[in-house]
Amino acid sequence: MLSKRVLIILLFFCGFWVSAQDFSPLSETATGLGSAVTQSHAMEDVFRDVYGTGSSKTRAGAVKKNVAVSVDAAYSQLSYTPTPAETSAAIKNYVTGSNVTGAAATRARQALERAGIGQLYRDMVAASGLRDGNVADAFTAYSVLGWMVANKAPEPSRAIVQGTRNKFALQLAANPSLSGSHAAAVGEELKILFVMLYAAWQDDKQKGNEQAYSDAINSSFSGQGLNMRTLRLTTAGFAFR
Repeated sequence: MLSKRVLIILLFFCGFWVSAQDFSPLSETATGLGSAVTQSHAMEDVFRDVYGTGSSKTRAGAVKKNVAVSVDAAYSQLSYTPTPAETSAAIKNYVTGSNVTGAAATRARQALERAGIGQLYRDMVAASGLRDGNVADAFTAYSVLGWMVANKAPEPSRAIVQGTRNKFALQLAANPSLSGSHAAAVGEELKILFVMLYAAWQDDKQKGNEQAYSDAINSSFSGQGLNMRTLRLTTAGFAFR
């Protein structure tokens, strides 16, 4: 599967997430791994902590407790400086979280290393105001993209993305473990999840499989406590329709 070449020139968002990229190596890798929502057990814990495992009717990304911290302080707590070693470790965790082993896993890791995940991520989110090196930004990028895929929705405005980021920053900062090296591990894996989700989405759109992929992504997020199809995006984050 990884040897199949599929050319995907991404002009879909006209510069919001990305202007033009060839994602064929990543779409091949997503196909080889079997899923673009593969994630480590540690990442699953982060999603469940924010989204919740109970009824999403009561969650919608609401801050779970009063956190005596400003958005700026929360954002600062979640910042880190990406390093090649941390990116490589995140790639290893991502591939390990799939059911791929042996030579196929090695090829997947090599493809992700060559892809330059960090630069792809920066190019894709720049116009939305999201930045590299922060868990809140990466969590927002992945969550907003998941909502777009699940609802087959157009791009949200920069103001909506920023407001959603601020809401997530407060939630994520309530987890004292999300700082330092752990913040870097989570942030780097989120960037991979975001890029791979996008690559697989575009591949399925081209192949006429968008609805099936949209359903699968909504099911995945619903399993983590957030049914994306019950939500809309606002400048204050997710809200019920």
